[in-house]
Amino acid sequence: VRIVTAAGDGTAVLDLDNCFSADYENYRILANIHVSSTTNVNVRMQNASNSEIQTGYYYIGTQNYKSSNSNGTDTKSGWNSAQWQPQESVNAESDGYLQLIIDVSRPHVNGRTTTMQIRYGCYDGGSFRQVDSYCQERGTDTNKGIRFYVGTGNITSSSSVSVYGIKNS
Repeated sequence: VRIVTAAGDGTAVLDLDNCFSADYENYRILANIHVSSTTNVNVRMQNASNSEIQTGYYYIGTQNYKSSNSNGTDTKSGWNSAQWQPQESVNAESDGYLQLIIDVSRPHVNGRTTTMQIRYGCYDGGSFRQVDSYCQERGTDTNKGIRFYVGTGNITSSSSVSVYGIKNS
């Protein structure tokens, strides 16, 4: 069930406030993010007050990349980080965007870790990149929302993010 859809508004952040509740056990987030300048895109959870949670992110992932003359695989990881960050840039181009698919488990449960499976794909201006990662937000907050933000530039109005709740029955 689609809960909410939001578009970028030309600022550095795109917040989806109050998109998680006890109505659903699991959620899927589909994001197509276009940026105004080549930059990295980060993800943070938001607590019950819709304030971003800036500590306690642990993640591990595998990146595959391919350019015109090289390809390879490496590991992306963070330990007690301030956010989930794939450590790669998205190229600012008129027809390109970052695609994120995030599966979130039980974000609304107070006193529990929130887990996320994150799939990330983009073109960074030199290579195509694909990252599959597992992330935990290890705090015990009730997570009510999610924030996407960029290191430089802005998230443009051609960006869109949709949150879907998955029913158990």
